[in-house]
Amino acid sequence: MGEPLGHDAGMMKGLVKAVCGGMKKIRKHPGGSINEGIRLMFEDSSETRDFPETLFSDNVKAVKEQAGGLPLFYTEWNAASCCGAPHNDTRKLAANAVKNILDVEGHLQGSSIWCFSDIFEESFLFPQEFSGNFGLLTIHGIRKPVYHAFALLRQVGDTRIEVQAEKNEIELGAFENEEGLQLLLYRLDLKCRRLPVKTAEIEILCDAPKRVTVQKIDEDHGNPLKLWQEMGSPMDMKPADAARIDEAASLAEEEQPYTYKDGRLHMAAVLGVNDVHLIKIYR
Repeated sequence: MGEPLGHDAGMMKGLVKAVCGGMKKIRKHPGGSINEGIRLMFEDSSETRDFPETLFSDNVKAVKEQAGGLPLFYTEWNAASCCGAPHNDTRKLAANAVKNILDVEGHLQGSSIWCFSDIFEESFLFPQEFSGNFGLLTIHGIRKPVYHAFALLRQVGDTRIEVQAEKNEIELGAFENEEGLQLLLYRLDLKCRRLPVKTAEIEILCDAPKRVTVQKIDEDHGNPLKLWQEMGSPMDMKPADAARIDEAASLAEEEQPYTYKDGRLHMAAVLGVNDVHLIKIYR
């Protein structure tokens, strides 16, 4: 019992230190909201420390070996443990979810991200519509980028295809079903750095497609936080306003430019930091 108790005592000591330090910061910022105070107290360690990109999948594989054949379930995971972190409402969590889910495919019997809605029982309810909480949905049910990430994952086929890719900031998962091929691209950067866009050049040996489409989670697609901020970040959201934001930020299947010659399909995908694209190639 000594180790768990010692571990808990260490956590409590760290918590008290963070709160005391945060209170000093809050005194220098009068007039701020509770949400701003929480952000001053607790830093998002995923943006202040260097973590391996494969941290989550490496952990899963190690635990799977330790489980010795027993069913393995991972619950309540996310990019950071800091409630109120500003980027929890952004596409950072979308790219993080896609990468982790694709990386641990075949190693888990079940998995559940924390959590479905910003309305949950472990903390008080922030009045801001976008408070940096952990939910896939805001308090009025607006779908965040991470929600849309799961919607994209749901559209890919059950058959995964091995791809040959150069080392790049953009990663790719390829899938197949009776409709055709699906390419899920993402560019995760946990620190949310301001970096130039990157282009992924894609070549596929296949029959001529009937249609090629793309759905995007980026600055202008699937990004309700931006629309809320453009409204002036209202504290008192009306249901009709929330519905308008949710609809305006919903995903749309658009035509993806491509060329086809000599049995090869060529196209390019341009991704900013933490963007996610789903390209569907219809047979």
